[in-house]
Amino acid sequence: MIDVDIGPLVAPNSIALLGASCTNNSFGKGMPDMAISGNFKGRIYPVNPKYTDELGCRFYNKLSDLPETVDHVVLAVANESLKSALLEAIEHEAKAGIVFADYYGKTHEGIPLKDRLKEIAEASKILLCGPKSMGFHNLDQGLKATKLLTGYRGQKDLAFDALYKAASNISRLAFDLVDHIDEMNVNPILISATQAVALDVTTNIKS
Repeated sequence: MIDVDIGPLVAPNSIALLGASCTNNSFGKGMPDMAISGNFKGRIYPVNPKYTDELGCRFYNKLSDLPETVDHVVLAVANESLKSALLEAIEHEAKAGIVFADYYGKTHEGIPLKDRLKEIAEASKILLCGPKSMGFHNLDQGLKATKLLTGYRGQKDLAFDALYKAASNISRLAFDLVDHIDEMNVNPILISATQAVALDVTTNIKS
């Protein structure tokens, strides 16, 4: 078994938001909004050369301009910028990162992008969550770094806490009845801005 510290990936003390922006109703703006709204106690550094002091915080041109080496870099950039962004994060010596893009396409050398990024990440030992990552939400830290359930593009945030409660209740039921349940399928769970409801729970009882 390989012993890997996933703390920098899911519980970082500092995080850089590469691709953060001030454009209303964009995911780039949603990133700093999410991080700030969760009352994260760590350090947050928006990185985008298009901005300086916006949204009540300072923007940095590049990772090398940050006052410290961050644990985690959110790579919220398009596929064509992913390779250079990942290399920048590695040069910065970040321990982990998240990629929201899908890795579709090829490098200038004609290599599939997903293969090249995997090769780069494995060689550097950086912990990488992606492609097409939904990110994470650390309830203990109050850190949101996710596209899942977030209300960007003018929509309301969905009820993450309600989803967490629903999933916990279903998990508790399965645990309590583990000796009697052969299979349990929960699909779908509908989520609104105020509640989460499991519409269909199918349970096969052991004979």
